Amino acid sequence: MRFIAHHLEELFTEYGIKKIDAVIPSHVHDDHTCGIPYLQKHFGVECWTIKQMAPILENPARWSSTPCCYHRPIHIERQFSDGEEFTWEEYKFRIYHVPGQTEFHSVITTTIDDSKVAFTGDNIFEHPVATWGSHTETDPIQTQVFRNSFQLSMHKRCKEVMNKILPERICPGHAEPFYFDKLKTNEYSDYIDQKETLFRELSPKPTEQYTDLFWARLLPYQSVVKSGKEQEFTLLVRNNFSKAKEFRAELLAPKEWKIVKGSGRIRLSSGSSGEIMMTMKAPTNPTNGIFRQLVTAEIHIDSIPQGPVAEALVQVK
Repeated sequence: MRFIAHHLEELFTEYGIKKIDAVIPSHVHDDHTCGIPYLQKHFGVECWTIKQMAPILENPARWSSTPCCYHRPIHIERQFSDGEEFTWEEYKFRIYHVPGQTEFHSVITTTIDDSKVAFTGDNIFEHPVATWGSHTETDPIQTQVFRNSFQLSMHKRCKEVMNKILPERICPGHAEPFYFDKLKTNEYSDYIDQKETLFRELSPKPTEQYTDLFWARLLPYQSVVKSGKEQEFTLLVRNNFSKAKEFRAELLAPKEWKIVKGSGRIRLSSGSSGEIMMTMKAPTNPTNGIFRQLVTAEIHIDSIPQGPVAEALVQVK
């Protein structure tokens, strides 16, 4: 389901909406964000979001290794810290960074008609487990997409937040709202625990490393560079190992590009992250013309080669 402009008329007429002050996307995926530029242009709507999502929404080309990013930049008028409370009219909201279906995801809570409501985006859905006649029994599940950037600790964070807020009703990003309670919260927590157990049984060790497809990420993912100009790259690395590790990277440039600063290294403690900066220069008269080319970063962990596991796309203008 994508944004369709003529549905706004239905929103205004059927539900008596007079004005849209702000839109708060639950996460960065395009089916939840593609209508925001239209609302900003035609209705002067502000976009508010949690800080962890703002860089992706404001500069999607830089972060487009993250799947389903909407290609148009979105201006952010207000950024919230994790767990920050804010007020709109008579309602008090609280927003949390809850990296579930994607690393860049939030959950927003408020109280409506004495009921605690959680807007959970694409994190939590009901999964049918049994049917008796017209009744279907469901369990809450936490969505899982490795390519959306996943770490075991991220879903632990989801569990912690849901146990903290203990909502009475879930409003998901798709499908109808459904009731929630402490029992459902426990079932949701059990689902995450069981999923982690299965991942640890099935994956090589350490599981934290082999389930994290973005332990290395090259930024910007897409860049257009003027002929003869330099382009700086930031390699983001995460240490998923149980002890400190040294990460060394070497930039592998396309044909005709020149390396300016082609390598770097950083030592990271367990569970920490860091950056390695590298630079290359675009050709002045590229024989490849304006076509996109691939740049990669060859990475070693404690001198053990991991291959060119981080990539980006460059284009000469």
